[in-house]
Amino acid sequence: ENSYICVVDAQGRKLGPDADGDTAAYLVDGLLLQHDMFEDIHARQRGKDYYLPNPEEFMRYATPNYVEHTPAYLQFRQQLVTHGLSSAAAEKITFQLSMDCRYGNFSVHTLFDDLKRARLHKLCSSPSQSFLDLCAAFNNTTRTYSNCGHTPDELIPKQTRRKPTLLQSPDLDDEKIPPFPTVSQKPKPPGRNAPCPCGSGKKYKHCCGKF
Repeated sequence: ENSYICVVDAQGRKLGPDADGDTAAYLVDGLLLQHDMFEDIHARQRGKDYYLPNPEEFMRYATPNYVEHTPAYLQFRQQLVTHGLSSAAAEKITFQLSMDCRYGNFSVHTLFDDLKRARLHKLCSSPSQSFLDLCAAFNNTTRTYSNCGHTPDELIPKQTRRKPTLLQSPDLDDEKIPPFPTVSQKPKPPGRNAPCPCGSGKKYKHCCGKF
């Protein structure tokens, strides 16, 4: 039976049944070996815990080319249909985008090239902010190899999250689209007769409040 799963060592070399039992072994997608991506992804996984799906979710990945249909996945596909693509064509582009995100290859340039080939010129020439936000949400909620199966959103503490944003122009460089932390508001200065927060022991008006 054909399988896309390979057993390799830390250098990406395939291990056979006679391999030393003390050798660290990894189960990997064979495509990572074909495109020389294993070592790069393995390096980016350091220090991250593996995502542990429940048994039902785990079994879904036994289906070749399974991708999780997240809300962003479904919304993105529907956007393409709304702009005139057939359901099959929209699914093909959406699936490819999901795979690009999974392998860490997401690029606005590549996405817009795909949309241009599909003659969705309006989405490329003047994309709305909501569409760009949707692209960012798509990337940030897709499980990736480099994050040990986690999504980018899951690795960001909840208190620092905000609505994901995307670069305004597809012509800008955009190797990755991270979830950006919330910018904290500047705290209000203390009253002029209050102790200075710098710890000098002086009143604020006689210390930092003078400047």
